[in-house]
Amino acid sequence: MRKIAKLAIAAAIAGMAMVSQAGIVIDNFNVAQGLDGFGEPVLTDGSANGSGKYSSVNGATTDIIGGQRDLYIEKISGGPGFMTALVANGAYSYSTPATNPLTVGTAFLKWDGQNEASPGTIYNGNQAAFLATLNPTGLNNTDLKAGGNAFRIDVLDSDLGFTFGLTVFSGAFGQNWTTLLLASAAHAGGLPASSPILFADFEGATDVAGSVIGSGAFRFTSAFGAADLSDVGALLAQVNVNGSNAQVDLSIDQVITVPEPGSLALFGIAVLGLGAVRRRKQA
Repeated sequence: MRKIAKLAIAAAIAGMAMVSQAGIVIDNFNVAQGLDGFGEPVLTDGSANGSGKYSSVNGATTDIIGGQRDLYIEKISGGPGFMTALVANGAYSYSTPATNPLTVGTAFLKWDGQNEASPGTIYNGNQAAFLATLNPTGLNNTDLKAGGNAFRIDVLDSDLGFTFGLTVFSGAFGQNWTTLLLASAAHAGGLPASSPILFADFEGATDVAGSVIGSGAFRFTSAFGAADLSDVGALLAQVNVNGSNAQVDLSIDQVITVPEPGSLALFGIAVLGLGAVRRRKQA
């Protein structure tokens, strides 16, 4: 049995007016990615050998910001079993197998408008080399504030916790960036709840050493300064930042940019655990 962490991002771009703002799509995952030996859109890594698997895909800018997505998966340690990352049927899924010893892994999603591989092909590579290919200006100064002042994450379910990282790059050379580390928590019952991540949490004073900010997220920035959400060059998300061996079962319905209602605020560091949660077992 294994737990599957499912991260789904869905949004639609509409006409923008002064009186209302439309959400900007980051990725609705309608464009499947990576093909295994059976033609299925899945990346797998079963060897803890210091490298992982990655692939690129192109799609309409209404489906993927910048029209391109890179996906990386890596098994870091553990017993037999495969780490998997899947983009299909409008969802991104991340899975850690239940093994003895426990499996540890991580995954990245990168949006920088630049292919790191021939689309539809799976490649081997280590994490450092994959991250070194990031083009921090590839999104060409995208103004995410035109679609609101927050990322909104709608969490469907999560039975265990892990750390999720989101980095925003900006500036003429992409030298300004901010990373927020957000810890999920196990919650149960109820309908999905919106979990906004305010753009203001990415901006502000330089904090190279890192600190816990008012929302509860851990934040650190480039020595050149924090990111500017009106001038975005690239976005990078990491699932399971600390490489824990949690067998997570998480579903996030969507992440979009939205105007932030004044009555809706982040809840501590458990921003990814605000949705309805249930434990699922799979044979």
